[in-house]
Amino acid sequence: MLGVKSTEVIQMKLRIKPSEMKVLLSRKLEYFKQIITKNGIMAIPYVEFLIDIKNNEFKIALATGAKREKLKI
Repeated sequence: MLGVKSTEVIQMKLRIKPSEMKVLLSRKLEYFKQIITKNGIMAIPYVEFLIDIKNNEFKIALATGAKREKLKI
């Protein structure tokens, strides 16, 4: 479900109470951190191209829909 917030997916699929949402999302983030720590992250296509551009002193920018908390992992 690309582009859909985690809270919306959880509410649609699991039909949980909003009060339980924070706990579940916190647990999900912890699982995500554990998996990334253990397995790393696979680069998306063209990442090598962006690295080459940066190494040749071109300015680049990267946009994401992820929260800052996930970017720090």
